[in-house]
Amino acid sequence: MALSGNFDEETNYLQMQGAKESEDGGLEIINVRVFVEDGLGTYSMYAINDEFTGYEKYSSLSCTYYYDQGNLGTVRITYLNTTKNIISGIFKMKLINPDCYVEEMIISEGRFDFAY
Repeated sequence: MALSGNFDEETNYLQMQGAKESEDGGLEIINVRVFVEDGLGTYSMYAINDEFTGYEKYSSLSCTYYYDQGNLGTVRITYLNTTKNIISGIFKMKLINPDCYVEEMIISEGRFDFAY
């Protein structure tokens, strides 16, 4: 999965997007947003509004899933080196869309490690 992201040390805002080709030749995208308030630790996902997209699939079975506002999910920052600009962690989230063929999606133990 190709990962792109940014961690802004002034605002402590972490945003990531991962993309990969799906089994049916389409594209799958995962979006993660979180405020990292105090370095290492576990933080709730940050959803700007009810329509924040957590997962998108573009193929013959296209569908978009949104963060469950009652259970946004979490990001656990396991490594943060502001000198070398490296951040790592694990995330989990519950995504919903009652209009999709599967109404609920749970992503657990998603991992990231990148230089920003």
